[in-house]
Amino acid sequence: MLDERWIRNLVLARQLVEQAGAANNGTPVGAMSSVLLADLAVETVIKTGVAFRPPNDYPGDGYLLSAKQRRSGRAGDATFPAMLDATLASWREERNDPTLTAVELGEAWRLHTQRNLVQHDAVVPTDIPRWLARAEGFSRWLVAEFFNLQLEEISRAILLRGSDVRDRVRLAERAAEQGDYRIAMAQLRIAFDQAISSRRTTLPRFAFDSDIERAVKRATGTEHGRQPAHVSSSDLVSVLKDMARRLGDVDETVRSIAIGANPVECEWFLRTAPEPLMAINSPTWFIYDAEPRSRDEYSRAYDFVVSTLLRWQQLPPPRQNQPMRSTGPHPERTDLAEPINPA
Repeated sequence: MLDERWIRNLVLARQLVEQAGAANNGTPVGAMSSVLLADLAVETVIKTGVAFRPPNDYPGDGYLLSAKQRRSGRAGDATFPAMLDATLASWREERNDPTLTAVELGEAWRLHTQRNLVQHDAVVPTDIPRWLARAEGFSRWLVAEFFNLQLEEISRAILLRGSDVRDRVRLAERAAEQGDYRIAMAQLRIAFDQAISSRRTTLPRFAFDSDIERAVKRATGTEHGRQPAHVSSSDLVSVLKDMARRLGDVDETVRSIAIGANPVECEWFLRTAPEPLMAINSPTWFIYDAEPRSRDEYSRAYDFVVSTLLRWQQLPPPRQNQPMRSTGPHPERTDLAEPINPA
């Protein structure tokens, strides 16, 4: 699995590609912004690729810089030509073929040249779709060759380990791409609830309900179905079940916050995101909340959910549920009356 820093950089590059397309609004300023953002996306993905897999040598020829220019470069020099050459060298080393060439590298260089005209000479670019295609084509090529991923796959969801939760976040991303932020936030709510359930160390509510019923019957002498006239156990069961539900709600909220969820963001998310319901004996979720959500709300919810889930992954796996009362022999006691020797 890729380290989070690589994923974050690639996510940023993908977002820059998308923002470059959104900036093209038909105005000169929009055209200039679009080219600048497209070049920044390419530069981001190049830096990520070279840092992830730096070359050991520069096999073959066809580089922008000569060997003498590379040797005379300052330590840490990261000019655009140097990064393009390093990308080509690393790719050739990985494929063990010093003759490889890639059209995408030339397209990235043309885009960067156009960017220099825009930034330094205030030239208004034309044919913006072509410049955007160059940025997206190069990003797709490098992500596939260096990280074995498709550009559409790049998201922080890759870092999530649980397949069920990860798939839900993916569904949220897909809904957001289609502009349905209500469904997207509902998918995030399901993912969040599933993550909480997977980390629960106490018995689920239905198990508590059964324990309550049995305990009340034993206490009132009604476990065999006989109900003394002076005893009404149903009211007591109802009160205890309601108490268990309330404590369960508090427990889940406190645990989610204590484990790393920002309390303000947690409360905002639970109030803002739709709460899907699942029909009994059905895998289908239903949403009765028809109020639309905005892209900003989705972005805030996405950042909260994914950041929280990534923190939870750093915890050890939850312990198995323990019975409320041990029926077997007592475990061996460890006497901690004496202070522990730190040595």
